Amino acid sequence: MPCPAISPCRRAVAVLHPLPGPKSPRSPGAPRHPVSRGAGTLAVSTWTTPHGAILVGVDGNRLIDLGCGIGVTTIGHAHPAVAAAAFEQANKLTHTLPFTVSPYENYVKVAEKLAPQIARRLRIARSSSTPAPKPSRTP
Repeated sequence: MPCPAISPCRRAVAVLHPLPGPKSPRSPGAPRHPVSRGAGTLAVSTWTTPHGAILVGVDGNRLIDLGCGIGVTTIGHAHPAVAAAAFEQANKLTHTLPFTVSPYENYVKVAEKLAPQIARRLRIARSSSTPAPKPSRTP
């Protein structure tokens, strides 16, 4: 679904500067990047404001995000509905330590919805499996 908040010109792919771009920390002559080389990336530029499937770099270059995860593939970067939901949730409760340390309501709600489905699938799996052969006794 196209994002109405993004103008067509922001969605277009455009390389305004040779990659990685003069403002990117990876460009030749840039000061040493403060992030350890052990935490390397495959990207050739630094991105600031991605929208939809387009990554917008610090130099204004706009490229298709071919390394995005399933969430971005499904709805795109910065989708207004997702941003609104994240904002709403952040005003209620942000991530706490694992449930075993700090239980929270939404964790329980998800477990309540999943439990019957998992139990049903286990019953189906058990009923459709053939019994294991009995071990043979050798004299």
